[in-house]
Amino acid sequence: MIYCEVMCYHMYNFCHCWERCVHMRNSHRITICILTGCLLAVIPSTASAYELIGGRFTQDPLNVFYYNSAGTAVRTVESGTTYYYSHWLEVGHAVQSWNNTQNTKIYFISTSDKSKSIMDIENTPFFNDELFGQTSMWNGNTQLTVEQTKSTWWYWAKIEMNSSPSCIWRSNWVTQTSSNQVAVGKLEHTAAHEIGHALGLNHLGEWGWNTEKLMYPNPYNYYKYGIKAPTSDEVEAVQKIYGKLY
Repeated sequence: MIYCEVMCYHMYNFCHCWERCVHMRNSHRITICILTGCLLAVIPSTASAYELIGGRFTQDPLNVFYYNSAGTAVRTVESGTTYYYSHWLEVGHAVQSWNNTQNTKIYFISTSDKSKSIMDIENTPFFNDELFGQTSMWNGNTQLTVEQTKSTWWYWAKIEMNSSPSCIWRSNWVTQTSSNQVAVGKLEHTAAHEIGHALGLNHLGEWGWNTEKLMYPNPYNYYKYGIKAPTSDEVEAVQKIYGKLY
């Protein structure tokens, strides 16, 4: 089962692209939180500052381990220039941005021992270049369903970053000459966004172009506002879930 809280993931359904869509693939799989790259007109937002999935990590994510196996993707442009995009490095920056949040019970420590990790981050070359990243929630070897994540706590989460070079390069709002810099920022934005999902944050239920929030379901707010780290509203959300540090 693929659960898509996605903006225009199904492009043929243009008129309803702002509604939630559920695509059933099988009864044992769920993938939550997909960040997509399409550009459409939207309705001004009246939503609250954050929305929660319902479930959360079984333990407070304070001084816990994460495993970063995201590697490097390559893109060679027509001029013959080769760019190397380090998912590993940008994922590290995204994790640090969450670690830097004030008065939260969030602090992830990198480990090379995957068995200690409660958040695994890896590269996956998705067929769909509109898909920048996705997160799934697990208890042992069992992936939680959509309904389960609304009320069930998960022991660990898996974040997959799209390592397809064409996805990394993709940008609807910038010229090719600036795409290299934008691609790097987009990786960090995507990783931070997906970590938000792993922590229990959902996409905002109503959207507008002036949504300066990390959990806006489209990288437009990175392109427009440069957001690639949790804002005060995401901080408030995780404080609601896990409590404050002091």
